[in-house]
Amino acid sequence: MMNNKQKFYVILLNVITFFLLVSCKNSESIKGTWHVQNDSGEISEMTITDTTMTVNNVKLEVKQITSGTTEGKKYFEMEIGRGGRVHIIFPEKQDDTVAIMIVPNTKEPYLRYAMNREKQPDYSKYDEKYVK
Repeated sequence: MMNNKQKFYVILLNVITFFLLVSCKNSESIKGTWHVQNDSGEISEMTITDTTMTVNNVKLEVKQITSGTTEGKKYFEMEIGRGGRVHIIFPEKQDDTVAIMIVPNTKEPYLRYAMNREKQPDYSKYDEKYVK
């Protein structure tokens, strides 16, 4: 039979395990298929799941690191492959159909992909409107 201290540690371990499992999954907001365009004008489809991101038949492992909101705009930080990081930002409040993928470790934010769930995005317009 367990004493109160042992019960506490078992419950604490279960709670920590639950939060670790939940935090490893990508948010529903970013999962799914996206129409994307990069800075070269290349048009593609991107598919994001709990553990992968696929663009042009290239599949990379991904892991959501953190998420939050700033001024009503959602953002997600993700680790891609072996240590690369990107931010996916929803620049329009309460709109999960428009997003941008930013490479954060540059002198100025670098727009990697313009993303849209419903129609083909225009990289130049997204860059001008949401980044510069």
